[in-house]
Amino acid sequence: MGPNIEGSLQYLEAGGTSVIITPPKCMPDALYGLTGARITLDAQNSGLRLTA
Repeated sequence: MGPNIEGSLQYLEAGGTSVIITPPKCMPDALYGLTGARITLDAQNSGLRLTA
């Protein structure tokens, strides 16, 4: 796995609930779900959800 994914999973395992992977210049659009990838914990299914 790439370092972004590995770091994201470590963050989620440590208690984080959501991660956005995108270049810094794209962050404003990523916050609105227009670009990037978002990994969130899915508490109902005890797993992860990836939205791209």
